Amino acid sequence: MSTFFPARPFPPFRLPRHVAPLAAAVATAAVLAPGASAVAAEPQWTPLTASVAAAPQAVRATDGRRHLAYEIDLHTLQLLSETAPVEVQSLDVRAQGGRSLLKLDASELVMTSGVPAEVTNTLAPGLSGTVWLDVTLPGGQKTPRALVHRLRVRAQYPSGERTFTFDTARTRVIRRSPVKIAPPLRGGTYMNFNGCCELGPHRTGRVSVDGGLHLPQRFANDYIEIDEHGNRLHG
Repeated sequence: MSTFFPARPFPPFRLPRHVAPLAAAVATAAVLAPGASAVAAEPQWTPLTASVAAAPQAVRATDGRRHLAYEIDLHTLQLLSETAPVEVQSLDVRAQGGRSLLKLDASELVMTSGVPAEVTNTLAPGLSGTVWLDVTLPGGQKTPRALVHRLRVRAQYPSGERTFTFDTARTRVIRRSPVKIAPPLRGGTYMNFNGCCELGPHRTGRVSVDGGLHLPQRFANDYIEIDEHGNRLHG
């Protein structure tokens, strides 16, 4: 003989408090009409990823100012079912609390992609690029503990153009004092002709060790001896 238990309705399903706002925001972003401009206030689908490969450290340069030299790696992705080239239109480097440290538009960004590296601000679908940054910290202000980057990018999808603005590539800032070394050369006048922090062979000298990305030459320098007229000495 079978025993039947009376049917009991399942209790209503509710998302946890910390999940519900996120789910609602993602659902909103997923149904944005083509051509709509997504804002940074809510989580959203984005056509690329962004991350800082190695945390920056404040270093005082020969101009007497503190510099944060570091890189942001970008990689384009398929957005839902669509792919398109992604154009980086602007970048705003911000400290905790929203204070802006550096604003760059498309013409000011230094971004490279490919091998050999070419300067560009547009990445084809599935490609990666690197944004090279040199942020000068204002005098008299403390080194920020962390940074966040507000990106504005544009993609021309078959269904229409879309613009995205979002906060990404969060990173801590190394606040301990950098290692100091004595002058490497003596006995003359020497010029540093290949040092931090512009784009060059040292700054772009990245290597992979056991699959991990390393940047051993961020602050490497090359020197040549010069005479009293600034000419290179030979011999």
